[in-house]
Amino acid sequence: MQRRRFFGLAGGLIAGFVCGVATLRGELPSLGVGLASSLDYQKQLEKGLKARRPSDFTFITTVVGKVQAGDLPQSMVNETFDFARKQSRDYPFIYFQFALRKRADKLGVKI
Repeated sequence: MQRRRFFGLAGGLIAGFVCGVATLRGELPSLGVGLASSLDYQKQLEKGLKARRPSDFTFITTVVGKVQAGDLPQSMVNETFDFARKQSRDYPFIYFQFALRKRADKLGVKI
């Protein structure tokens, strides 16, 4: 049991160190790049924003459709995604929806 605990702690420390160094270097990928590339863009938004209700999923589907159609810049959606996750860890979707609607209105896009 002691060996299992030792290796678990050692593995955690190594993983933490690697992530810490990568963060300091600015090498961690942003949304849609690198580690999360196995998920499609819609799934990244759903998981990252902790979507729960059917209306949440509908809103995200609409946003992804607007991005694919070229109506909304993906960079704006990504910036709003990051903003929302900084505002609330428990339920960032509320912040994302409100902020993205405000920003899209400035562009003349109705979501």
